Amino acid sequence: RTPDFIVCDYELADQRRGSDVIRDLREEFNADIPALLVTGNTAGGVAELASRELGVPVLYKPLEASALRSSLEKLLINEDR
Repeated sequence: RTPDFIVCDYELADQRRGSDVIRDLREEFNADIPALLVTGNTAGGVAELASRELGVPVLYKPLEASALRSSLEKLLINEDR
């Protein structure tokens, strides 16, 4: 089953990046699955570059539940169009 959406931390274990996971899942399911990147790293803009490349928003930690909910609603509304 194709995921409805992906919420992934940008910096993962073993030097893996959330942007790689999003890309891999989209390729595996051959679908443009809506996604969000989450990070606590505000230095360097690396997450922003990945975000632009994949066309996904970046949310910064600490993350408010209302910000997550709002971002997911926007993603899913855009998917329905």
